[in-house]
Amino acid sequence: MLYTEYSDDDMIGQALDLLAMVEDKEQKKFILAGIITATDKFITEEYAAQLAKVLKERGFWALFEEDMAAYYEQRWQEGQQEGRQEGRQEGQLAEAKRTVLAMLKGGKETDEILQYSELSRQEIEDLQKSLAP
Repeated sequence: MLYTEYSDDDMIGQALDLLAMVEDKEQKKFILAGIITATDKFITEEYAAQLAKVLKERGFWALFEEDMAAYYEQRWQEGQQEGRQEGRQEGQLAEAKRTVLAMLKGGKETDEILQYSELSRQEIEDLQKSLAP
């Protein structure tokens, strides 16, 4: 917290009054991000909540809402893509295991199966153990 002759409310008001004078939206976001980043290092939780409230009341928070929405949409899309990739890999592994199980049931030896499967010797042996009565 800064110690001056001004109250926290006065300082917030003065900073935001100055910010309101900046016309370029990207510059406003840059300055506001700097204010938030800088004050985050030394203000109390109560003061941070007060600052957030004033930012929302004055419409400054809306500067970030669009960017935040785009960020979360991008992260969601990346998560979806990652999930699909993992799902494909799991499906391929399950198919490989089904094939190896069929080969084992058909009497094929581990060394022969290794030539045709991407599974490791240990994975094949584990599957073979699962077939034992």
